[in-house]
Amino acid sequence: MRIRKKTPKPSARRPPLYFVGYRGTAPATDELKIWYEREYGGPLTIRHEAGSAESWHASHGPWSAHVVMPLPMSHVADVMKQLAWEHDVMGAVAPSLAAPRDMPDTILFAARLARGLTFLTQGTAHDIITNQYVNPSDWLDRRLTHFVVDDLSATLARLRQAGLPTAPPNSPPTSAVTEAGFSQNIFVKNANVYDPNGIRLELNELVPESLMKKAAESWTAAQDTRALTLSVVGVAAKDPPASAKFYQNLVGFRVAFTFGSTDPQRMNVYYQTSRDTFLEMQPAGANLPPGLTHF
Repeated sequence: MRIRKKTPKPSARRPPLYFVGYRGTAPATDELKIWYEREYGGPLTIRHEAGSAESWHASHGPWSAHVVMPLPMSHVADVMKQLAWEHDVMGAVAPSLAAPRDMPDTILFAARLARGLTFLTQGTAHDIITNQYVNPSDWLDRRLTHFVVDDLSATLARLRQAGLPTAPPNSPPTSAVTEAGFSQNIFVKNANVYDPNGIRLELNELVPESLMKKAAESWTAAQDTRALTLSVVGVAAKDPPASAKFYQNLVGFRVAFTFGSTDPQRMNVYYQTSRDTFLEMQPAGANLPPGLTHF
């Protein structure tokens, strides 16, 4: 007789990394698969535990994790009370056991699943390790695209005058700008500008006490010979003409050169942001989703 091996549920040996609280019904596995593959590529494989539709085993390449959506209320009522949640139900995401060298990527995979479930349910995730609550807006990408400006207030005024609206709260913004703020960690004035693809450009004004300014001033010519230099940041645009208008007319980047097609919808454009730094914009496509492509 062939014995079917069941997919194990999250256990003490494999404790959850995230709880996800939400209202209503859990998203279908097909919804999570479509979202995940759009964000991270695929394939994402999901299979249900036999006789238990709410328990899933998800895998992408060598990484795997377990999801239970929802958890039985008899098991989580006390936890939900401790978390002071007003959500009706709660699920859990746990990484599978893996070799030590693979564990960081396995944990990242579990975090990506928790991110997707938070977006799809519009619920709240609880990071068990750090004891922090994560709302959908907290899961928005923090892109590696920071720019220094001499006068942040004047730059924001110019962008608003050019027609960029204020970014809406608690939703993924596009072609918008936020209010100015101040980072108490590194002592810089900053604000965020979002391009038509939702990519976040952080504008920084380096005040005298800025840690970035002090680090830049302490940099020596000898260090230039030992360090890698950031040369190009790549962006895939879902609407190339709209993105070109944003980067050229609103942000003011200079076109250094173009190549490929002469059709604006299919053209690759290099914008020059400083003497040695470029932003490459290329059209998004079936195998290149909109967003940051490389740096």
